[in-house]
Amino acid sequence: MSSPEITGRKPFGAVPPASKRAGRTVNEFCAAYTISRRTFETWKKKGIAPKVVQPAGPKGRQLITTDAEEAWKRQFTGLAATIEAAE
Repeated sequence: MSSPEITGRKPFGAVPPASKRAGRTVNEFCAAYTISRRTFETWKKKGIAPKVVQPAGPKGRQLITTDAEEAWKRQFTGLAATIEAAE
């Protein structure tokens, strides 16, 4: 069997690097903000998590687009500043 470097084919089930995707996976997001997946799911239930898209069918990896992450940061950075000012 030829290696992918020779044939130019992608290995089956390969995930493109984050730089070539439209956003981060939920696990990458959680690692970036040092939160657990359980915390993310709690935020999702409360409606305060960033929007998640599932581009590759029902078993595809859930992604948080760069735009959704930026909107989430703008919204909750402002909220955090308001809470700190009130204290």
